[in-house]
Amino acid sequence: MTLEDRIATVDCFPVTLPLAKPLVMATYRIDDAPLLFVRIRTKGGVEGWGEAAPNAVMSGETLAGMVSAMNAWFRPWLIDKPVLACRRAVSNAFRQTYGNSGVKAAIDMSLLDLEGQILDVPAVALLGGAARSSIRVVRLVGSYTDMAENIDEVDAYAAQGFSAFKLKVGMTSVHQDIETVRQLSAKLHTSALLGVDANMGWDLRTARTFAEGVAQENLAFFEQPLPVDAVSQMSELARTVNTPLCADESIHGVADILNLRDRKAISGVGLKTNKLGGVGPVVDAAIVSDALGLSVNLAMMMESSLSSAALVHAACAVPQLNWGLVLGCLSLAVDPVTQPLVCAGGHIQLPSGAGLGVKVDVKMLSEFHVSEITSRSTI
Repeated sequence: MTLEDRIATVDCFPVTLPLAKPLVMATYRIDDAPLLFVRIRTKGGVEGWGEAAPNAVMSGETLAGMVSAMNAWFRPWLIDKPVLACRRAVSNAFRQTYGNSGVKAAIDMSLLDLEGQILDVPAVALLGGAARSSIRVVRLVGSYTDMAENIDEVDAYAAQGFSAFKLKVGMTSVHQDIETVRQLSAKLHTSALLGVDANMGWDLRTARTFAEGVAQENLAFFEQPLPVDAVSQMSELARTVNTPLCADESIHGVADILNLRDRKAISGVGLKTNKLGGVGPVVDAAIVSDALGLSVNLAMMMESSLSSAALVHAACAVPQLNWGLVLGCLSLAVDPVTQPLVCAGGHIQLPSGAGLGVKVDVKMLSEFHVSEITSRSTI
């Protein structure tokens, strides 16, 4: 370890990026993508980048709050730390700071990128090594109240080679959602993966009506139908329907996974860096989930190819990914990196090169910089 490998600067780049289309869910909608990009630079001039999305539902954070937390707590701690000993030390230090999982995720990602570049290895090598080099991508679909528009969207993505889909439900009647699933199941190939996500939008009665109505459609998973505190009702639902239940908003750490599994409330989990506090914690949670016999889906908010690349590295490192990978960069109208990730045949390849393998376009970030830190997301 040399003096040049110590952290010299930590810079924040708060931005708001446009979406390809608004993401409408049962409980809230997202009209743009507020994001915090973080650059950590060593005294030798090597730099690593991270990114995270604030979300009041997922992490209780705002973009302004993330910048404030970085300036007040995390930046002073990071300065002059040796990079190659930093990720583990940061993990320990994070336990002393409640919440702020999005900021922690951006820092963890930056350090992962930075450490990989210093050691000249891909990020996946620092996450335990690659179990695979290609991942099936799950496309988010739905957000329309018109059933035909939802089906047309799936048809368009299927024509591009995608064969895995997560349908947003709960914006219209439960009976229309049931009919949409039935029509999609009839159209899609038997090898296709189809899951649904209600984003906490239903009560037990409605969720049961839906699950019973699609019982013959071989859904891969039924994600977060009930509010996060309705664990007893999730357990009851799991006992009375045959559709596998997935927890997303309910999970912020391994303890939540253990509780839900012990209560027999879930068959699998949806894991995000901004809920768990980083790429490393996502891999750890996926390993625990696999050991418990739970299926795994890795997902994210509307984040760029930088965060998407980090999640691809994680997806290639985890034991199994039965429920696929959702990439946030596919939902953006603008992707502020020099070479955006590209899906081919419905799959994404492990990025090559040291670290995350993606370079941020700083000039493009400046074009979408938020001087008065606000967001148009509504809950």
